[in-house]
Amino acid sequence: MPWSQVQVLPGPPIKMIEFDKVKRIVTHGGHAHRDDFLSVCFTLAMCAEQKNYPELIRRDPTKQELKDFNVIVLDVGEQHKPELSNFDHHQFDRDAEPCCALSLLLKDMTIYEEAQRGFRWLNISEKFDSKGPYFVANEIGIEWNKISDATFSPIEEAILFKFSQFTEFDSESLIYQLMITIGSDLLKTLEQFTARWKLLSETLKTFKVDENEIVLSLDVEGNEDPTFALNAYINEHHPNAIATVTFDDRGEGLCLYRLNDSSKIDFSQIESHEQILFAHKNGFVAKTKFALDIDELRTIIRKSLT
Repeated sequence: MPWSQVQVLPGPPIKMIEFDKVKRIVTHGGHAHRDDFLSVCFTLAMCAEQKNYPELIRRDPTKQELKDFNVIVLDVGEQHKPELSNFDHHQFDRDAEPCCALSLLLKDMTIYEEAQRGFRWLNISEKFDSKGPYFVANEIGIEWNKISDATFSPIEEAILFKFSQFTEFDSESLIYQLMITIGSDLLKTLEQFTARWKLLSETLKTFKVDENEIVLSLDVEGNEDPTFALNAYINEHHPNAIATVTFDDRGEGLCLYRLNDSSKIDFSQIESHEQILFAHKNGFVAKTKFALDIDELRTIIRKSLT
């Protein structure tokens, strides 16, 4: 279901963005960042879903634009007033929780919680934009002057550079259409992630092998990307599990995968087992020739324990 059709749970009336009526998007000029760019991408995607292709301008907003509900102001304007479609965070206190313009927009779209789960890059993007590289470097345990080396993407840099070259955009231009595509694809991925999360919550099982928790996810076929959303779900609900069992995405058997590089299991130990098609020399993954029942799985996994 497209996000524009998602129904809001009962509560106080909230005037949400009417994407079919948006006439202009305003964000700041100068150097572009991930949060303002993606905020624009999501907004354009939602508008395009309604066959609406608003103006896009990079500059400071006028007073009139800040008061116009149908002008969306992103990452500029120094006010957060969703009732007026204003989404800036720069006026927040320095000790405020990390957030960015994209956070504020996603909250207004009522999909922030899903986005925090489905977009693994969102949390770090919020911290980068609101707290700076030193904060992020300290949190992940590397020297701050190496943070760019660890997070650099030549693709992202090239696209942001192209975006920053414009102050106004033709709706037929390559960059405008690219932003619609990026926003649409990310929102579609989030829809799929949310649906998979629900499926996992209803079908995922666990079992123990010598007190070690193993996650069994066999309600997703091998050709349906069986690991999609799985690790995120496990991190939240089964953080102590040491391995997963899913259908192989290439063959007829099962895929056994070590979680968090656990020292408790090493699949290279079963490389010569008659039911094993392949086991990686580094021990993090193994694949069986055919699907196995739970007793056969227990036997193979027990042989993999260190």
